[in-house]
Amino acid sequence: GEILISAPALRKTGIPTFVTVRGFGPKGFALRPEIKIVSGRMVRPGAQELLVGKAAQEQLTGMQIGDKVILPNGAWPVVGVFSTGGDITEGELIADRDTLMSLVKRADFNIVIARLESLDAMDRFKAALAANPTLQVMAERQSDHYALLSAGDHALFSDFAYMTGGIMALGAMF
Repeated sequence: GEILISAPALRKTGIPTFVTVRGFGPKGFALRPEIKIVSGRMVRPGAQELLVGKAAQEQLTGMQIGDKVILPNGAWPVVGVFSTGGDITEGELIADRDTLMSLVKRADFNIVIARLESLDAMDRFKAALAANPTLQVMAERQSDHYALLSAGDHALFSDFAYMTGGIMALGAMF
């Protein structure tokens, strides 16, 4: 299981924003082999330390190794930088899950990642979860989840592109 929280950050352009801080448990990195440490070191279990994704480091201020990120209980140092090959996770920070959960005073996860045996195992997995009435969860592929999150941005950029293209076409006619 994982936990996600948001932390205030500042873009290099000076615009305030929020960054996702993801708490990984002991097996979190085994389920995410695409995460590679590119500089610095791994966070230590039980320590208030952070890894920063390459994209977050490039876009936000205060994300270099040795910098401190302000979370609700104080400043957490950045001890390493990770890469995932350019996916959305690279825009996040990673912390020790149990330390992060104690920070936000939660005993439950808000995300559970499962690696299935095969691509067609999703329907069986959903059926197994639905068969347990004590669980109130939604199962979806990670790619579908990210597509849903970015659908609004895609529509905005698509509308902007058509508008810009229309103006350019009109200008070309004159």
